[in-house]
Amino acid sequence: MIFIALVIFFAVAFTFRMRLYFFSGLTTSCNTLKFDSLKLHNETSNHVTSNNITDESYWYYKNSVDGLWRRWDISVNSETNVAAWKMKWLNQEPKNILGVIVYLTSVRELPQLNISLLSLRQNLFKPRPIVIFHEGDFNNVNVQLALATTLGTNIPISFEHIRFPTKISIKSKIGDLRLGYNHMCKFFAIMLPYHPLISSTFTFYLRLDYHSYLLGPPLTYDLFDHMQINQFQYAFLMVSTDELKFVRELWVLFQEFLNDSCIKPSSAVKKTQITAATGLYSQAVVFNNFEVSNGSLWRNEPRIHAWLRKVDNAQGIYMYRWGDAPIRTLAVTQFLDDNQVVKFRDIGYFHRR
Repeated sequence: MIFIALVIFFAVAFTFRMRLYFFSGLTTSCNTLKFDSLKLHNETSNHVTSNNITDESYWYYKNSVDGLWRRWDISVNSETNVAAWKMKWLNQEPKNILGVIVYLTSVRELPQLNISLLSLRQNLFKPRPIVIFHEGDFNNVNVQLALATTLGTNIPISFEHIRFPTKISIKSKIGDLRLGYNHMCKFFAIMLPYHPLISSTFTFYLRLDYHSYLLGPPLTYDLFDHMQINQFQYAFLMVSTDELKFVRELWVLFQEFLNDSCIKPSSAVKKTQITAATGLYSQAVVFNNFEVSNGSLWRNEPRIHAWLRKVDNAQGIYMYRWGDAPIRTLAVTQFLDDNQVVKFRDIGYFHRR
């Protein structure tokens, strides 16, 4: 009897120890993932400065003052990026650096862009600097001067030359690989906050498209002042739903990210991103063709930074045509508190799809 009791005792003890070891391993793995997410913020820059582009598989931006190209990646935080980003401004220098309005466009959209800029001139409460990101087709001085004239003399405008990768080895799984559109989605979803215009110069930015129009009446307050005074991190105007074929595997990736990081879905995710009747992904998105955001949110919040790295590494923007809207919506609903997000309800706005 004593022998049997000892056998049972050691068997129970061994089982208990193995369970402790098993759960301890899970806890260690979870903590390691969280720690790795935190470490991402402290990675050092490996950007290369050059007169020429040497590797067509990278993103680059060019300084309008020194004429040098710099390699562009998302391992660079605000402290390690270019400390003082010099720019050429038309009309006048910005009076402060609280916020900037950004476009990514080409000269093909010049007529619509001109109308969009005119709508800003007519409806902004306060003149705010505007920056046009382009692939070289806005280097024509006459075109720049024409757009500056549209804005009058009080609104500063500048032009930032960027270069998208031309070597993409990723095969599309939806049969519609439009690299220009995919690059645009990655630019707004991931890359923009790591450009020194945002990481080292301006705090907030308003993203618009070339066919984004303020309709009036004129604003009675400044958007960036409103964000700062109320400590908002993100603002939007409209919501919609994305097509299922363009969010393929994104929800699976998001769930995997939460599980690997030991993060539970937020109440906002449960409310807006999960259909109550079915428990499936709702595909609800914030229309981010008009969004005001604190640029540091996407760089310095470790969990958001880790999520963007996860998305980037999955290559779904090119493989499945994931848009910037669902990628950002998942981050905002999961990681921001309600009092950090605001929906503007008093702005007349039109966006041509």
